Amino acid sequence: SPLPTSFSAHWVSRMMRDSMAEATEKTYVATVTAEITTYGYTGDKSVKTLPVPYAHGGTSQQRQTPEITYTATVTFTADGTYNFSVTATDKAGNKAKTINVKEFRVDQTKPEVDISGIDDSKSYKDAVQPIIRVKDDNLDTNQVHVKLVGANCGEVKLDGHCEIVKTKSEQTIHLSDFAQEKMVDDIYTLTAEGTDRAGNKVKKDIRFSINRLGSVYTFDDNLKKMEGTYQQKTQDVVLTETNVDELEQESIKVTLFQNGVPKDLGENQDYVIEKTGGNGKWSQYNYRIDKKNFEGDGSYSIVISSKDKAGNINENDAKDKKAEISFGIDATKPVIMPVDVEESGTYAAATLKASISVADNLLLKNVKILLNGKNVDYVQDGDNYIIDVPESSARQEIYVTAEDAAGNVAEYQIKNLLVTSNAIVRWYNNKPVFGASVGIGAGLICVIALMIGVARKKKAGK
Repeated sequence: SPLPTSFSAHWVSRMMRDSMAEATEKTYVATVTAEITTYGYTGDKSVKTLPVPYAHGGTSQQRQTPEITYTATVTFTADGTYNFSVTATDKAGNKAKTINVKEFRVDQTKPEVDISGIDDSKSYKDAVQPIIRVKDDNLDTNQVHVKLVGANCGEVKLDGHCEIVKTKSEQTIHLSDFAQEKMVDDIYTLTAEGTDRAGNKVKKDIRFSINRLGSVYTFDDNLKKMEGTYQQKTQDVVLTETNVDELEQESIKVTLFQNGVPKDLGENQDYVIEKTGGNGKWSQYNYRIDKKNFEGDGSYSIVISSKDKAGNINENDAKDKKAEISFGIDATKPVIMPVDVEESGTYAAATLKASISVADNLLLKNVKILLNGKNVDYVQDGDNYIIDVPESSARQEIYVTAEDAAGNVAEYQIKNLLVTSNAIVRWYNNKPVFGASVGIGAGLICVIALMIGVARKKKAGK
């Protein structure tokens, strides 16, 4: 009776990709298990096993299934190129047809990824040109991917900014240098991925930063209003220093200039710093400088200096930072004093050049002079403001207001001013003199009248 009539060989694998064969006839797989099944009839139910040879380089397991079916498996795990054939012979010497399995390659080795030109967690302020190399004997060059993502700017398009060189077993990507622009400063994550024809994958990330322009300074709303102005009241100065990298803590220095005299302020005494960010995010340092440092009228300026991990020296008053902090504190009103004119004064002139001194301890903003309730022009000579007061038979009034840059307002009034070239008008308007003159005149008239009366009586008596 016929014994082995036929058998079949089946093989399967994890991550098998027939479509990756491309230019060769080989199929690339990560691991192979060949299952060999023999069909036959022995005629002897006592026979429980049927020997099955296996290929060199693999391991086999044999099992018996119902009476006439025998199955063996051979597993190929070592990297290499394989092919094998299967034959079977029963106890009677009958041979089944030989089956030849097509050549295949076992590949369990992941591709290698190398990134040069940059180091992980390092900051750069000079040229930066990363090079990515992906290697594998069975590399699938269509499955090599590079991505660049900025913490602030998002994913960067690399088209037109890189050069790609491909060989059978390696792909190299040269990235162009980053542009010397403010918007380019950022924290970047460079990701390289590679896959071989057996489906083995590799992924590598490197995080680095571009920091060519250093810190950026931003003011809170109150400081925006305060900077470059004069204020009557003091308040805390609050600003934020933002940097791609962390600052070297010992390099942070806050210097206060009061009327040009420098003073180094102490952290946690004169100011406090609150730090946020880092670990893949931009670092921020929030400064709050206590208002007690600005007591007393005067001009103030603040310089904050630091050094970041890229080596940039940062100062807020640098020209390119556009973050200078200067302001004045002024709680004192301007001082107004008449120079050559006084209240209730009388001046013999057709025109009086009245001079009034107006001064402020910091900055005078505006002076306004009214003559008899109307604005008049003035000539300024230093702190002196000179106006022309024309003559008049009536008394006049000068009213002066002065406002400084902090909004303090002072007022001064000069009343009962008489300017005339007419002596009679001056005499008439000089009440004490005029009264005395009238009294003396009246007395003289009385004396004269008395004398005339006495003379008449004497004449009548004769």
